[in-house]
Amino acid sequence: MRPGGVLLALGATTLLTGAILAWNAVRQERQFRVLLAAGDTALARDETVDAVEAFSGALGLKGDSMVAHLKRGDSYRRRGELAAALRDLREAARLDDTAPRPAELLGDVNVALGRYERGVEDYRRFVSLDDRQPRVWYKLGLALYQDGHAAQAVDPLRRAVGLDDRLAEGHYLLGVCLRLNDRNDEALKSLHPGITSGVYDVLSPQASVASRMSYGGTAPAQATSTTCPARALARTIHETGTNRAGAS
Repeated sequence: MRPGGVLLALGATTLLTGAILAWNAVRQERQFRVLLAAGDTALARDETVDAVEAFSGALGLKGDSMVAHLKRGDSYRRRGELAAALRDLREAARLDDTAPRPAELLGDVNVALGRYERGVEDYRRFVSLDDRQPRVWYKLGLALYQDGHAAQAVDPLRRAVGLDDRLAEGHYLLGVCLRLNDRNDEALKSLHPGITSGVYDVLSPQASVASRMSYGGTAPAQATSTTCPARALARTIHETGTNRAGAS
């Protein structure tokens, strides 16, 4: 074969190889997106087994996808497989340390495991990246309270209700923390929105989980209380004040 013919053949082979590689890349990306969509659909239906399978398939195609690790980690979290959730969410955070969502979900998992200090660190990392989300300020305040730092919880809870004044559970928890620090007048003012809305007891074990899982939603039946806790706490504050006044 003439030299020119050899060069033409090599060029044609190179072009063909490039076209095949490009087509494979496009097909792989399409399959990846289909699997992500399938996982999202399954998760929306609370079909967490199918969601994990779909997101695992997506990771088989793109193992360095932050989004796929995040979504599979969230699926494991919803299934209660917290160790698996931690692995995926930590990898998602490593792959993109500017993304706030992995930090929030890591906080949710660590708090669910009773590791409140780590949860606080995770939520603080989130608000350092995005300080406009009242749900995460509330979660930060709740985690600080659960870790025994009611005084430190006041500022995050004020931020939460400042961003969303309708957050009755935030007002209630803020009132609790203020009461624990003998700031009774401020506590009464904060408790009022919880009284008018009939807020459920966010500090019961079931409800504290519910308030993290479904922020802004309705508490599940097992988290509700026949007595409004905000009203009960306000009554206690009033009675304490009356008793002190009588004693003096």
